[in-house]
Amino acid sequence: MLMAIDDHNRYIGAHQAQATTASYFCPACRQALILKRGEYKVAHFAHRDLSACDQAFSEGESSTHLAGKLALYQLFKEPGKIQLEPVLTAIDQRPDLLWQHPQKGMIAIEYQCSPISTKRLAERNQGYQSQDISVYWILGPAYYHKSLRPQTIQRFMQAGVLYFYLPSNNYLHCQSNWLKADFQRLKYCEKKVSRLGKESFTNPIINLNANYQRQKLQQLMLQKRVDSALIDYLYQQHRRLDQVPDWVLLGTTFGLKVPNWHFRLVIWLLLVPFQDQTVLTVASLVKRLQPYFILRPEQVFPAVKAVLLDLQKGGYIGLSDGKIQVFHLPAWLD
Repeated sequence: MLMAIDDHNRYIGAHQAQATTASYFCPACRQALILKRGEYKVAHFAHRDLSACDQAFSEGESSTHLAGKLALYQLFKEPGKIQLEPVLTAIDQRPDLLWQHPQKGMIAIEYQCSPISTKRLAERNQGYQSQDISVYWILGPAYYHKSLRPQTIQRFMQAGVLYFYLPSNNYLHCQSNWLKADFQRLKYCEKKVSRLGKESFTNPIINLNANYQRQKLQQLMLQKRVDSALIDYLYQQHRRLDQVPDWVLLGTTFGLKVPNWHFRLVIWLLLVPFQDQTVLTVASLVKRLQPYFILRPEQVFPAVKAVLLDLQKGGYIGLSDGKIQVFHLPAWLD
């Protein structure tokens, strides 16, 4: 840990502490701590008896984690008041940083350098939520230097942004606006910023060719890697999967449980009954499409709305006051 209390019950950081002139104690259990520092070691405190403290989960931290959260402490010192490793006794948690932001209220900042289970992550988020504390998860080098799965991105992103911090520089690396086309790698916009909430992103460039996408889909069919129930359903409707409209093949929606072509085909099928000018609501369509996403419910609406805007741009539907009017739908190949 990086913070302790001294003989006068004052908080002191390990980087400020004197090795031989004072005694230091754990803010949670009040047991004695040892100051550890060296030429190649980040200064930190350690328990003499680890079993004596329920809050000693921060023992054994890597040097990357220690250095990173100390650097983040310096980075976020202004504006607002920030505490390093405060003990939140009401929820039995100790965030890496607790930031009293002048406009946004209390914000917990967790610098995550090692794997954490979905259950443990949810428990910590629920704890902060119970105290009306927002939380930002900032990921370390182990996460930054690998290709993250959409499920991992969804778990850690805050307001549509994923944050990383590398101790080798003094910037936050922020990623947002993910696009996932079928048969292509995940794409996104990345920026370096020095403050939370200072991000603005553009959409990444992604090139799609309907003929190429169709060929890849046909390969999946030959390899029997497409749900046979879907193929049979289309056959009953006198349709063939390899003849879907080009529009179906050009999706880039992020956060789906199924391929984009599957998702867009479902939208096409759901809109078919309304081609007689009958109006349906965006909300009802979003509700039908919710099971196809790994995203949280509040993130699904803008994702579906973006697809509907694409249909509107093509002149296939009209959108007004939360309602959809279907004029005609993209045509299948002969």
